[in-house]
Amino acid sequence: MIGAAAAAEWAAAARTAREAALSAIADRLDAASETLVALAGSETALGVGRLTGEVARTDFQLRMFATLLGEPDYLPTLVDDELADPPPQGRPELRRGLVPLEPVAFSVPAISSSCFRLLAAIRRPPLPRGVESW
Repeated sequence: MIGAAAAAEWAAAARTAREAALSAIADRLDAASETLVALAGSETALGVGRLTGEVARTDFQLRMFATLLGEPDYLPTLVDDELADPPPQGRPELRRGLVPLEPVAFSVPAISSSCFRLLAAIRRPPLPRGVESW
């Protein structure tokens, strides 16, 4: 239930607020990178190289999602112009667009350390799956 409430709150937030939040998370991740890698290394023994790469990938994805939220065509509307001919060739103007619904379900392998499972939970929801709406 907490996740559903958080998802609703996140969806209601302005795009600029979501963009700022993702950038802030990425900044904090960068600042805590060494500590995070050491903690994950003690939990998983995956090695500094692998874990540093995971932090860098997560940072990149957070910043990419933040940038995407700032773009005006994030959820484009496609317009098919009206055709004035009689049916079946004619049709009214049709508008289609993507509508964010909810975060996509995901799974994190059990081998991941707890800190990376947390980061996966943070980084997945910002880009909701969408459906075409008529």
